[in-house]
Amino acid sequence: MAHDSDTTAHLKIGDMVPDFTLMCNEGKTHHLSDYRGKKILLCFYDYAHCPKCAYSVGNLMGHQKKLAWASKLKVITVFLTNKDILHDGLTNKNAPIPRLSDGSLYPFLALADPDGEAAASFRLGNKSIIPTPREVAFKIARRNSKKNK
Repeated sequence: MAHDSDTTAHLKIGDMVPDFTLMCNEGKTHHLSDYRGKKILLCFYDYAHCPKCAYSVGNLMGHQKKLAWASKLKVITVFLTNKDILHDGLTNKNAPIPRLSDGSLYPFLALADPDGEAAASFRLGNKSIIPTPREVAFKIARRNSKKNK
């Protein structure tokens, strides 16, 4: 499916997603097509040491058991970094993700997308879609103020 630079392709339910091949933090190669026919949640993050990304990943980890049990969902996370930095960001106890997850082991498949090619194939570019902690705090405060009325 060809797109000119002025249009953005939006995937719809039932559309074939773009395939990509990336390495995980342990050096093994993974193809998205290996998961064809399975339920997956594909999440893109900027950087394994990014505090905003760690916050979002921490929230996702909090729901991991429910996601895996209820829907047999495989969560695949893609980070715009190389595999060595990704590995450090997931295993170094001083990195944001392990600190925010109370030292729990990272439960998802984590893939390194150092050139951003996988993100580009989904037309994400370099835009972050992760809410800032301030945006999350505002939404929570707003929700709580509505409950108190």
